[in-house]
Amino acid sequence: MLKKHTSHFSHYMRLLLKKVCCFLTVLLLPLPLFAQLASTPLIRVDQFGYQPDAPKVAVLANPQQGYNASDSYIPGNTIEVRRADTDEVVFSGAPAVWRGGATHVQSGDQGWWFDFSAVTTPGSYFLFDPANNLQSYSFEIEEAVYADVLNAALRMFYYNRSGIAKDATHAGDCWADAVSFAGPGQDTEAVFVSAPPRSNTAKDLHGGWFDAGDFNKYVTFAESVIHQLLDAYALNPEVWTDNVNIPESGNGIPDILDEIIWEVDWIKRMQDTEDGGVHIKMGSKTFDLGSPPSSDPAPRFYAPKCSSSSIAAAGMFAHAALVLAEFEAFADYVADLEARAIMAWDWYHNNPKETNCDTQIIKAGDADRSVDDQQQMAVTAAVYLFALTGA
Repeated sequence: MLKKHTSHFSHYMRLLLKKVCCFLTVLLLPLPLFAQLASTPLIRVDQFGYQPDAPKVAVLANPQQGYNASDSYIPGNTIEVRRADTDEVVFSGAPAVWRGGATHVQSGDQGWWFDFSAVTTPGSYFLFDPANNLQSYSFEIEEAVYADVLNAALRMFYYNRSGIAKDATHAGDCWADAVSFAGPGQDTEAVFVSAPPRSNTAKDLHGGWFDAGDFNKYVTFAESVIHQLLDAYALNPEVWTDNVNIPESGNGIPDILDEIIWEVDWIKRMQDTEDGGVHIKMGSKTFDLGSPPSSDPAPRFYAPKCSSSSIAAAGMFAHAALVLAEFEAFADYVADLEARAIMAWDWYHNNPKETNCDTQIIKAGDADRSVDDQQQMAVTAAVYLFALTGA
């Protein structure tokens, strides 16, 4: 028995050391010269950087209240913009005090603005206060300065995918993992949470995204996210590429749409195709979580069909159909989404508007929505259905 426990301890220690090494690999990358000087977070630049023609303003802070009230920083009369590679001064100017030195109530700081919008040449820079011998952290000026941030934000959804192996090519060595929740009694054969023993209620509900703090999957929690992602693509289709390094990259479809489809396909599995109702969530009955996700052996369950999840799904299906309709390859997929949206809409209107449908036997978040929220979701669904069908 001691040997068994020792083996388990060693296994988890190896996993922990692997994650620590991954973080250290990032933290210990060679640093440029300016990062080895005296930097202060009180000279606050945009951590993402600035586009060449965009306004560029830094905030200089002198703490008065709060956790860092013991810190002090009074800017000198001149702040310089320096190139990170050569230390060359490319611009200098005076900071402007905020409201005569008043303390900002929310931050607890006195503040100054430093406008260096005149610097437009792409490159790496930092701000330097010669009077105090202090500098900001580095920042970039570049037209595509937000591209890496945008890709990283989109890839977050890939890391939250359920039911797919995350190989090192796409996830990196640090976060590679085998398929999660694909074992007996898990996502490919989840059962109804309130079903009597030995009843046949198994459904294939694999796929979708994990929730923020657990491995459960929620239809109602996905509603705002799916609409926002669809809007993000529709409003700026040109910024979304097909090369953010997810398994679908290179298939000719922007990766943001591939990621949306991954979640929408799971929501389709949550719909009862006989009557159109949509189950509100699925997951485990306990708070115990395996790490990595593929090691979690917990059986999986799905919750009832609810009015809130059904009207949420109606809107998501209709909106996705509208956006995907521009791609000929999705003609059949769009037609299926339209039919599903109508079925979910009808189910919602033909059944009571419940606010205690989620029994919360599946832990943990309460996926129910208020009647007011459901009515707002119904308006959203109606708008997209009308745009889609004209009726």
